[in-house]
Amino acid sequence: MKYIISLFCIIFMLNISAQDKYWLTYTDKNASKYSLNKPEDFMSEKALARRKKFNLKIDNTDLPVCKEYLSVIENFGVEINSSSKWLNGSVVIINDKNLILEMEKLPFIKNIIKLTTSNKKTIKDKFNLQIRDIDLNTLENDFGASKNQIQMLAGDSLHAMSFRGEGIDIAVMDNGFPGIDTNKYFQKAFLDGRIKKGYDFVNDNDTLFDGGNGTHGTYVISTMVSDVEGEIVGTAPDATYYVFSTEDNANEGFAEEINWAMAAEMADSTLGTNAIISTSLGYSNGFNNGTDYTYEDMDGNTTIITKAADLAAKKGFLVINSAGNSGANAWHHITAPSDGDSVLCIGAVNKDGEIVNFSSRGPSSDGRLKPNVCAQGKDAAGVSVDEKLVYISGTSFSCPITSGMAACLWQAFPHRSNMEIFKAIEVSSHLYYTPNYDYGYGIPNFQLAYTLLKRQDLANEEIIIMPNPISDRLNFIFKYETDENFHINIISSNGKHIRTKAFQKDNFFHFYSVNDLANLPKGVYYVNLILDKNTIKSKFQKN
Repeated sequence: MKYIISLFCIIFMLNISAQDKYWLTYTDKNASKYSLNKPEDFMSEKALARRKKFNLKIDNTDLPVCKEYLSVIENFGVEINSSSKWLNGSVVIINDKNLILEMEKLPFIKNIIKLTTSNKKTIKDKFNLQIRDIDLNTLENDFGASKNQIQMLAGDSLHAMSFRGEGIDIAVMDNGFPGIDTNKYFQKAFLDGRIKKGYDFVNDNDTLFDGGNGTHGTYVISTMVSDVEGEIVGTAPDATYYVFSTEDNANEGFAEEINWAMAAEMADSTLGTNAIISTSLGYSNGFNNGTDYTYEDMDGNTTIITKAADLAAKKGFLVINSAGNSGANAWHHITAPSDGDSVLCIGAVNKDGEIVNFSSRGPSSDGRLKPNVCAQGKDAAGVSVDEKLVYISGTSFSCPITSGMAACLWQAFPHRSNMEIFKAIEVSSHLYYTPNYDYGYGIPNFQLAYTLLKRQDLANEEIIIMPNPISDRLNFIFKYETDENFHINIISSNGKHIRTKAFQKDNFFHFYSVNDLANLPKGVYYVNLILDKNTIKSKFQKN
């Protein structure tokens, strides 16, 4: 009898643990009772403020999932875990698999996908971090261990102008963030109330600082928020951070992508108007549920997370994502959501600015340039969960290093849109005119990005040369509104012709360069910019 009771208990427990999660998508939102003409009925004040500030359209993706559809599903005895308005779907818990066949007959059900069920075990962090301790005695200047990764991006110039990310919100989606509420390197931000809990979508709670789902997030955020002068300074120590757990260390599957989408929607409702989503995660193959992506799926339009990331950009977020660490293995290419056309994909270089072998390569499968830019991701400086300064490697760290600097740039130009900041970062990069699928546009120069935006804001001249005097390169912004291609002539002060170069019109910042002028003798030179119907003249000094 005891055996029968025990067996019954075991079977009962197995039935409970066998509850599976499914992702349901709907055909439409036609039954919604909400109107796009009254967005205040279904959107937060912060989400509305972002749309208004940047003149962003409120569309069907902002409408909630239809309550009528949810009611029908619940009547089947199905538990609705959460819903995504952007993706128009719900995560549901189904005990009886026979219900799936019945639910598939519903006219408003578009698709049903089984999600891998997490075993909720605390396991070793799957990111396989490469970590080396830093000797404090080797540090120099106020930036300490982070000196190289900040100066590589000319970020020290923005910090010197007091642009350290103040007023910018950064949402960090990762696995776990143990100790960020107590770590001495993060204390300034935490005591100021600038480290905030989002939500743990893996465990369905808000206990984000206990490390129950991994440690990767703590290392990632340390490259941005750390602030102990002479030891380590993050790229945006004065920004405000919202942390979300979306990555399930126990599994790899569609559920994590949906978690990310849910987190992005929550960020849309809670973060301020100038907000960045920084993610050091990527999805390709190796899913537990047997459904892998292929390189052909990295086309910017296929994966769940890429669709959500592009939507987040459409809602006003600057979305920045690591390229992935597959450059030296069979996959080789970037991972989702870095394939999104509105996602700033970050590759990794070493301390000397050379591409590292593990950095995932482009292009996207439809031929677009990826990665977009690169930053230091080999032996980057960060902080461990046990409060040690460490060198860490991966595009997981080149991404937040760039995200922090983007926050500093956006602080300087809060009236600029997310995509204007995105473009300024690209244009400032050292390979902008000769990009490739290893570096993308290269390593950004945030001082130059600042100058581009500042000049465009303040100057009335039709051609602006910067810097002036020059050393080895002539950079200029051309503001004359035309669709024509053009060329310039460089002429010495005594009238000698020095150089002619043709250009195709760039319709964004109109930023152009003439390289290889290091051997040009010192003196004053004239520039004639020649269009079909106009000639614009300027001059520069060569030092």
